[in-house]
Amino acid sequence: MVLYEFAPTRSIRPRWVLQGVAEHHLATREYLVGTAATIADFVLAYTLDWANEAGVLDNFPHLGAYMERMYLRPRAPMRIAEALRQVGIVPS
Repeated sequence: MVLYEFAPTRSIRPRWVLQGVAEHHLATREYLVGTAATIADFVLAYTLDWANEAGVLDNFPHLGAYMERMYLRPRAPMRIAEALRQVGIVPS
């Protein structure tokens, strides 16, 4: 039984649309909602990190800058290192 089939015409196009919406939104905002980071910001930063690793943020400078700002937060390195340890990756 096939649970999922890759269908580029259905999966790639919406991703670019959503990235465009987020890119436009973050062009004039420091955070997704309000004036302080929320759980939505942490989830988006994590998701953008994966997108960055896949090389799909090159055309979205505001998303890249947002991800970098989130990772410059004082506790970010500690929390990232702990998350990596939990999945079996030991940061160097």
